[in-house]
Amino acid sequence: MDLISNQVFRLLQDTSTGAYPAGIYRVVFDETAINKTVCVCIQLTSEVNAIQSGRRKNDKTKHPRKKAPAALIGNLLWMDRDYLERLESEKLLITVEIEREPIYFIPIGSQKDKRIFSERCDAMKDFLDFIKMKEGILMHGGLGGLVRETMKRAKVSRTFVYRQWSTLCQLGISQISLLPRHDRCGAPNVSRPCDTGGRQKAGRKTRTQRVAKAHGVILPPKQPGMSTEWRAAIMAADNQIKTAVKPAMPKRCTLILDSAFVKRYRQENGALLPIDPKLGEYPNNRQIRRVLEVEVPRIQRLLQKTTLGHFKRTLRGLIARNWKGVSGPGHTWAIDSTVGDIYLRSSLNRAWIVGRPIVYIVVDVWSTAVVGFYVCLTGPSWNTAKVSLFNSVADPTLQGELWGYEPILSLNPFPTMCYKLLCDRGEYLSKAASLTAAELIPDMAYTPPYRPDLKGLVEVLHRIEKDAQFLFEPGAMDSRRAEFDLRKSHPEESAMTVREYVEYLHLIFGNYNLTVGADPILTTCAD
Repeated sequence: MDLISNQVFRLLQDTSTGAYPAGIYRVVFDETAINKTVCVCIQLTSEVNAIQSGRRKNDKTKHPRKKAPAALIGNLLWMDRDYLERLESEKLLITVEIEREPIYFIPIGSQKDKRIFSERCDAMKDFLDFIKMKEGILMHGGLGGLVRETMKRAKVSRTFVYRQWSTLCQLGISQISLLPRHDRCGAPNVSRPCDTGGRQKAGRKTRTQRVAKAHGVILPPKQPGMSTEWRAAIMAADNQIKTAVKPAMPKRCTLILDSAFVKRYRQENGALLPIDPKLGEYPNNRQIRRVLEVEVPRIQRLLQKTTLGHFKRTLRGLIARNWKGVSGPGHTWAIDSTVGDIYLRSSLNRAWIVGRPIVYIVVDVWSTAVVGFYVCLTGPSWNTAKVSLFNSVADPTLQGELWGYEPILSLNPFPTMCYKLLCDRGEYLSKAASLTAAELIPDMAYTPPYRPDLKGLVEVLHRIEKDAQFLFEPGAMDSRRAEFDLRKSHPEESAMTVREYVEYLHLIFGNYNLTVGADPILTTCAD
């Protein structure tokens, strides 16, 4: 007799000795040196009823419980080879084959299942290696040594190891047996309609239904479950709501019911008035909401709650790159202005508060370096934008002399005029801007209205600038807190003039260019 590893045989009842009960067994390994064959019992032919102690529980007091999980198998049976040979000669031992379910031959599609399968195979690799498994069982006289080594190496629990070993014994000692069977876990994302003649509505029954059932009468629910016909009618009616933004859910449910479930009308003064359907002839708001949340993808539901412009501006996926279409440093500059979150004082008389400044920032799109800025007290215009461009290409030493501060040489070589300028619509449509661009800038472009995300780099730098001054400068305010009225602005706390504020911004932007803002190739630190 030659019993190989993983072979399955059926053992008939041995009336002479009865050492092992009749059932189906799997061979773990066959060791002729010690005249033993290590097997595990997969299934017994006849279950032996356990002796139950205590009084028998009354049927009326029994509580329904969930189906108990299958019992674990895998206890090693050290069978004598001589005994198995005798049973085979007496035709009481028959080798059999077990066919796998077709799902084990289908490639794994879910990423979660792939991860679980990989973790199981890695944890149970000592059990899947025939030589290691055989040596471990012979050395320790059982599975204890292999289980302890697996727990220590794979950082898993003892229960996990014995559960996977039971699966290997049941299905076969190979990797494919460790495939997770989530197809038996309730079938997620599969509709379960309550059609006529099909499954009944799930959930707890009402008191009236429970009382009637106790007397042998099955009452149907007053509100039926969701059927395939209702689901299709809800989706068709919802698609008929042609609005840029879907209404609130209560109003939306009313429109769906009026469109798809009102089937009777009455004539009154020559007009047809709808008649409300009876209870049970239409889905309730909760059922309609459930259908819309399941059938409509989440990103589509988000689009239905807002306008397309708002979605693209604030809720879109960040899939683009700021440097797309830019060939290198100095090719494209972006310019933008904002109102500084700080109050300034007059340089002539510090008792005078001159208001909040207008700050222009010019950024190189490729390197994200701040190439220039300008602070003024007048509103945004092309005149002030031209000064910002002049500051970007002028010698930093000249700017320091004009504004009265010591310049920080953060960009080397000095920037020159860009090829393309990205500005706002106000500057772009200016006649003076077109005249300047005809001489100096070959290409000018602007972003559409209400789309600051298309020029987000400059917006981010404005936020960096305002956050940097909020905690350190007297009179500075946090615009985000001011919107919620959590922090009042106090102009009397201001202390800086325009020149002093320009020097402070120069320090901020110089530190930005020398640390995180610009490409290291374009920056150098002055002595």
